[in-house]
Amino acid sequence: MKITVTESIFRNQFEAMGRGDQFSHKALGWLFDMLDDFDNENEELDVIAICCDFNELKIEDVRSEYDVPEDQDVIDYLEENTFVVNSDDETVVFQAF
Repeated sequence: MKITVTESIFRNQFEAMGRGDQFSHKALGWLFDMLDDFDNENEELDVIAICCDFNELKIEDVRSEYDVPEDQDVIDYLEENTFVVNSDDETVVFQAF
């Protein structure tokens, strides 16, 4: 049996798996939109894999945790090293590397 995963189901599965605080509401929306853009018709929703594969961090935390030079833009640094799902002025969601 298969179901179409809506954004609501996607969000609820993070809660059901005890991962509701892994990503912000906004970040879950970005992740859903990104995954929904791919042809995932035959894929299962794997919340744990998503939690292992993607990070959500504040921009200033990326700079310190990844030793991004002060003269380099954090998003540019991430785009040179990994896949950036989305970002705003404060937060970025990217593939772990």
